[in-house]
Amino acid sequence: MHVFRVSLLVSVLVAVAFAEIAGQNGGPPWPANVRVNQDHVGNQQGETSLAVDPRDPLHLVTVFWEVISYDPQNLSMREKRVNWAWTRDGGLTWQSRRFENDLYSSDPSIVADRDGNFYIEAILTPDVHLDVGSSIGVLKSTDGGETFVKTADIGLNRSMDKPYMTIDPATGALYVVFTQSIDLDDFDEDGILNDGDLDGQYADHPCTGGATAHCDDNCPGTPNGDQRDTDQDGIGDACDD
Repeated sequence: MHVFRVSLLVSVLVAVAFAEIAGQNGGPPWPANVRVNQDHVGNQQGETSLAVDPRDPLHLVTVFWEVISYDPQNLSMREKRVNWAWTRDGGLTWQSRRFENDLYSSDPSIVADRDGNFYIEAILTPDVHLDVGSSIGVLKSTDGGETFVKTADIGLNRSMDKPYMTIDPATGALYVVFTQSIDLDDFDEDGILNDGDLDGQYADHPCTGGATAHCDDNCPGTPNGDQRDTDQDGIGDACDD
């Protein structure tokens, strides 16, 4: 199950070295904390990530989640949405939008490729208390962070947390990592128990000859519900090199 923490953040702040502090009697520009979003009636916001266009250091896009509703009697019952904001003047002015698709969305991060395209990953789920329908969605913007379109889903129907994305600056390849809750009795969740014969030891009696019951999963790290083992070596075809 997804683990929640109650954030005390009520606004998102980003330190931008190019921003000017207002009211300094005409003094020189100085690093400042710049608000990148518009608070919605005090809703909690947090887990901010920031990316810079490698072609233009004044062009930045940030992403964060926002709580849009919650049950005061049960803070685990809350709805979150991913928001993003962009600036093209080094943080002096920002515009922001919310990712509205009727799905709970959280734990975002953002990267930019060498061509100035931006990518967001975020957990997306119709019900935060269930795995069914959950995924890590990858969103892409080709207009400098003004709009994003989902281009991929990763880890469908799994209990995931704390995803993070990075990018290879040379090739543009995206890499996403995340934590996942697993069933200790059935690592790959293919319905074949790791210790299917219940003798207290894994892999001592692997499934062979088409058997799928009363024997141990012959490839416990990769789903293979049929337990096919063509060469009858005790290692399922799904795990054979």
